[in-house]
Amino acid sequence: PMDKHALFVRVGGEVNAPGVYRVNPGGTLRDVVEQAGGLTPHSYLYASIFTRVSARQAQEKQLQQSADQMQRELTSKFANATPQAGQTGADQQAQLAMQQSALARLSSIKPTGRVVLDMKPRFSTIADIPDFTLEDGDTFYIPPQLSTVQVAGAVCNANAFRYQPGKRLKAYLNDA
Repeated sequence: PMDKHALFVRVGGEVNAPGVYRVNPGGTLRDVVEQAGGLTPHSYLYASIFTRVSARQAQEKQLQQSADQMQRELTSKFANATPQAGQTGADQQAQLAMQQSALARLSSIKPTGRVVLDMKPRFSTIADIPDFTLEDGDTFYIPPQLSTVQVAGAVCNANAFRYQPGKRLKAYLNDA
């Protein structure tokens, strides 16, 4: 029979054997990346994404508490409010509708459960992965190192530029 205390962790992206791995209690992120055959030469640890079910549940609870608190404040604010000077009842209703809409958008946010691992841009080996103890359902995704830098927004020439090691952000902005 399978050990009922075993954990299952998904490892994806730039590892040699992506998949779901069985990990013993106390197993670490470094251990599971080794189980997955180690990092590929294209792995970019700095941009890796680690998510955890318990973190997502805590984030959902916090978001719901914040939304509930805002709803209570909004309800009490408009329950006994009289229009301000120069404001009509319709203005007040429009303001309430706008705030209710913002609250609905807040309530529709779905937390990811992402946990920040404090990776550094220079990290590139299994030894650089934190010895972080795993929980059942954890997911670790390591993207590939991109060969381009995307510059977008209020620039003359929004574009993707070839990545050059050591090139500073300001240089990419000047290119754009």
